[in-house]
Amino acid sequence: MKKTLILLGLLGFNAQAATFSLDAASQQPFYQSTLPAEVYQYTRHSDLADLHVFNGKNTLVPHAFISLPSKSTVKIEPLKFVTISEDALKNGASLRLKIEKNGSASNITIEDNAQNIQQDKQIYLIALKEKHEIIHKLKFNWDGAEDKLVNIEIASSDDLQTWQIRNTGNLLKTSNVANSILKDSLEFNDIGEKYLKITITKSADLVLTGITAEIDEGVTAKPIELESALTFLSRSEESKTAQTNIEFEATGRYPAHALSIKLPEANTVVSFTIVTRNKITDPWQHVTTGNAFQFNQAGQALNSPDVTFSPLTARYWRLQFNAAGGGVGAENPQVSLKFSPHMIVWNARGDSPFSLTVGEDSANTKPSHFALSHLMPEATADKITQLPIATLKLADTKSSAPMWQVSELESSYKPYYLWAGLGLGVLVLFGMAFSLLRKN
Repeated sequence: MKKTLILLGLLGFNAQAATFSLDAASQQPFYQSTLPAEVYQYTRHSDLADLHVFNGKNTLVPHAFISLPSKSTVKIEPLKFVTISEDALKNGASLRLKIEKNGSASNITIEDNAQNIQQDKQIYLIALKEKHEIIHKLKFNWDGAEDKLVNIEIASSDDLQTWQIRNTGNLLKTSNVANSILKDSLEFNDIGEKYLKITITKSADLVLTGITAEIDEGVTAKPIELESALTFLSRSEESKTAQTNIEFEATGRYPAHALSIKLPEANTVVSFTIVTRNKITDPWQHVTTGNAFQFNQAGQALNSPDVTFSPLTARYWRLQFNAAGGGVGAENPQVSLKFSPHMIVWNARGDSPFSLTVGEDSANTKPSHFALSHLMPEATADKITQLPIATLKLADTKSSAPMWQVSELESSYKPYYLWAGLGLGVLVLFGMAFSLLRKN
């Protein structure tokens, strides 16, 4: 009886799908759309083969998946900086500034006449080229100040008087050789202004020795990044290997490229290994190894950066922590997947309203996915980014059951389909024979 109920439930699962409305009001021939996270929760296939776009007459319209280049090359440039007192920026009488231009470079000379002023900050000034390439990250080199959080602020200006803060953060360099940690860079929003001001909380043993700029060349568009928390499943300890295994489950078929790990205890450093699989019966597959940390000093928190890897889709994620030195702690970490959703270009053929469906296997027999070159000849990245945007909004679902569970149950209980069909056939034949006997 229990198996029969499972079978009936699985038959109900087959109808599961989700429909999204497409906002395309300007009546253009082509649109671009970014897929929301819900698409990956309802799809049955990691390659989104069950995704289809329909017009108002419920007729399939063609679409193509696209991938815009986010980076081509990264150029590293050293920056010249000068030390300046905080008072000098506020008091023009104590500051003399001279800028010498030599071709495309600018050299800045500063004389600070302020004497014997107690400062709690170290300030560095950088003069950039008037028309410089957009900087997206600064990397710092320094001596001393080990095992200490270094607070840093980046600001920019065009006139050395009005400053706009672009980002704040922390630097860290540990002295532990076995589990060394180096957080030496900070991203910021460069808008092309002439000057940068770097402010660092003063430390007696910190000596700044260099600043380098990372410049993205050929940036077309910064990809959207979404985040989805993993669901905790179980935790086990292996005494022989001094290893803690913590397992999680993804809520959808996300094309993950990074993992965010937030440790439960402050001032913790632990090494880990990430392994994944899609079915409980599958062997674990190695993804990567690394260190996770969290430090709190003077009310400032510093978490380890995201763990990056080649994009992959997996249902089950296991983090194997080395339990030596206290390990991950008694509580479980918070773990989230980071992924860049697919973008599609689709042809607005026919009448509106347009919609997108996912999770409907019966539509797979009708082709609607094309190569971009076939859908939109002579397509370039610039042309695609100029296409009107049609946003997707979840409109209807036939079930709220997770698709991961549906597909695995269907696979696990597939033999029961065959036995149920055979049993049903036997019952039909028995009924027919019994009916003939009664007539005779």
